[in-house]
Amino acid sequence: MARACMTALIGWYATRGVSVVELSASRDGEPLYADLGFRCTDYPAMRLSVPVERGDFTVES
Repeated sequence: MARACMTALIGWYATRGVSVVELSASRDGEPLYADLGFRCTDYPAMRLSVPVERGDFTVES
């Protein structure tokens, strides 16, 4: 199921001119993505979670 979804999504991207796709893969998912042509990069992924204030409380995203 995951392979079929990713194959369809990659095809959809291609028809819209998207030439680069990046994703965050779990260790379990890495073999699937590698089979589909994804490669590890030299650039580490980074994330910043910024608190968002909503009304009387703050939500961590």
